[in-house]
Amino acid sequence: MMRRVLLFLFTYACMFSTPAAGETVVTVQSVPIPLYEEAVRGFFEVCGPSAARIYLTDLKTHSSLARNIGRVSPDLILAVGMDALDALAFVREVPVVFVMVPAGWFRDGPGANVTGVYMQPGVEAVMAHVTRLLPLARRIGMVAGPDLADIVVRNAAGRPCRDQAALVAESVRRARDVPSALLALRNRIDVLWMVPDASLLTSATMEFFIMFSLENKIPLVTFSEKYLAMGALMALDPDPVDMGRQAGEMARLILSGRQVAQEPPRTARKLQMTVNATVAEKFGIPLEDNLSTEALIVK
Repeated sequence: MMRRVLLFLFTYACMFSTPAAGETVVTVQSVPIPLYEEAVRGFFEVCGPSAARIYLTDLKTHSSLARNIGRVSPDLILAVGMDALDALAFVREVPVVFVMVPAGWFRDGPGANVTGVYMQPGVEAVMAHVTRLLPLARRIGMVAGPDLADIVVRNAAGRPCRDQAALVAESVRRARDVPSALLALRNRIDVLWMVPDASLLTSATMEFFIMFSLENKIPLVTFSEKYLAMGALMALDPDPVDMGRQAGEMARLILSGRQVAQEPPRTARKLQMTVNATVAEKFGIPLEDNLSTEALIVK
């Protein structure tokens, strides 16, 4: 019996230990900003420290990046940020796991050796937070470009939240089409979710999102706390540390022999909720009964 217990403990420890000898990870980071450092910290918590950390801001050319990576000959590369991922386009054989990259970044999908965690809130997590604050909400509307809309809708497929809220998506190709798409959603949704689509979010469309929400009394959920002051009800920010952990979990599986194709890119699973109390009062939404102690409330 004791032998079985020791074998179990050894196996469990191996599952959560740092990569074994010979499994070398290199981190390539766009810039040394706090948000990215938090994601790297989360990755290190799960996958252990990398053999080398390379900041693009310290390199003069991309050829020097190739030389630095070649010296280490890694088994896996962690790409932190959009510029870092772009700079690693020459890598074809080594698995690349990215983090802090917006959804919809790839026009034709990532390469066969590339996967990671998008800076996009997961649909399941968003729906769970929305229905916690708005238990009667059943239809969550979204306007996004085709690439991002495809990622979000695909992520939502077959994953209804516990209260059976449904995602109603409108796909548009140009920022000037956003107002008409929002108007098309007017009588079909209970909540409007503004996703982080840089191709569509201009100062003009942002203003229309806010006006549409207030005029039609449809609460607006955004991806950043900064939009609360403009009139949004709720912000759901992805947790950078946990996104790093997600990337670390994927990296560990790949380093243990799992194929990159078996670990497709995913969205952020953990969110921080911040609520605008003034807007909630205008909409007649009680906060004290529906929010957990983890939620932040701003006036």
